[in-house]
Amino acid sequence: MSDYVEIVRSNGYAVVVKYDNSADSPREWDNLGRLFLRTRSVNEQECTEEEMKKARVRVPVYKYEHSGIILKASTDGNPFSCPWDSCLAGYVVVSADALRKEYGVKRITRKIIDKAIAVVKSEIDTYSQWMNGEVYGFETYKVDDNVPDSCVCEMGELVDSCWGFYSVKDAIEEGKECIPVEKLEAAMA
Repeated sequence: MSDYVEIVRSNGYAVVVKYDNSADSPREWDNLGRLFLRTRSVNEQECTEEEMKKARVRVPVYKYEHSGIILKASTDGNPFSCPWDSCLAGYVVVSADALRKEYGVKRITRKIIDKAIAVVKSEIDTYSQWMNGEVYGFETYKVDDNVPDSCVCEMGELVDSCWGFYSVKDAIEEGKECIPVEKLEAAMA
């Protein structure tokens, strides 16, 4: 098995996308929502049960576990079609104080609540990606066109690298930014 996810070549350069095995948990970021999850395989409690009950926004988080764990925040019930491998895992919550601070308001309207729900759903999606190793990095190499893909990292000259992307497409696009402009223009001509 190769250690790269994808390689894109352009006029003597190669962007090599790899898994980011040392990405920080997105739960260590500045999140709006706080997790309260309790299952056998996922136990993440960023707030107390009392705080969870008093939260102004409380969105159910469902877990699907089958050869990996997928978490999904949903206000429409269990988003997974398999009742045997999925369950309610807990909640992602936002306090009234956190809403007021985040959105700079005194009065919490339905519009503010809807915005917060969209944000916490996205936070859970990102956390689920991280849990499943769906975080990537790129290395851009200057390399002869006749070097096979399997040897790019050993035979090429490393130009730049960056890690922490949650999409292969974004890693490739950012990696292409490291290719000198005249080389990209020549490739497009």
